[in-house]
Amino acid sequence: MDFARHVVTGGSGPEGYGFDHDGGTVLPAVVDGRPLTAPRHLLTWRPRPGTEGTATYVAEVEDYYAAPRTLVEDLPATAGTPERLTGRIVTGPAVDGTLTARIEVAHDGTTARADLGQALRGHRFAHREEAAEGAPPPPAAGAARTADVRAVLDAPGLVWTQDGEVAVDATDQDDLAVLALLGRLYPENVVLRPAGPVAVSSGGPGRLVVHVTDLGAAER
Repeated sequence: MDFARHVVTGGSGPEGYGFDHDGGTVLPAVVDGRPLTAPRHLLTWRPRPGTEGTATYVAEVEDYYAAPRTLVEDLPATAGTPERLTGRIVTGPAVDGTLTARIEVAHDGTTARADLGQALRGHRFAHREEAAEGAPPPPAAGAARTADVRAVLDAPGLVWTQDGEVAVDATDQDDLAVLALLGRLYPENVVLRPAGPVAVSSGGPGRLVVHVTDLGAAER
């Protein structure tokens, strides 16, 4: 990111995950892509008319290890078909050359929020499993414990699990809603898994498995 900022702006700045500069924004590619398949470290330029000067995007919480946590076992389990959630990015004002952004996830007149910087951390650190024709389905134990997507988004701090495997069904959800979900999970042993059979099993004990729709499978 620092190299990109030098190329675009001709100078350096504080550490961050993206920046605004005269008519555009540089952010990780997953902001406009699919969390399951988007590259972890590629940046993209997004035109943003009206942007003046240079400001760096920084995470709201620099040390996420110190952030409060909520055990996923204390959250409600999934009940019925998950409701469709949609997300949008809202950017705060620039202060001393830095700014923050959040993903707002709206449904049924209410809004949940996730820091974009933490969501991008969650995306970088998540394990990924690839869809594979003819592969065995995920272990039955993974479906025995579930957590509700909205409950995760509304939980205080970062959601984590101490043992076993807990599934969060985010299939058919908006891509930004999935990214926001990753921003609400403690980024350790989180697995992005396409719906259906998978090729490999990633991560270790105490996994949070996020099931997502793999719309790119046909293209591959």
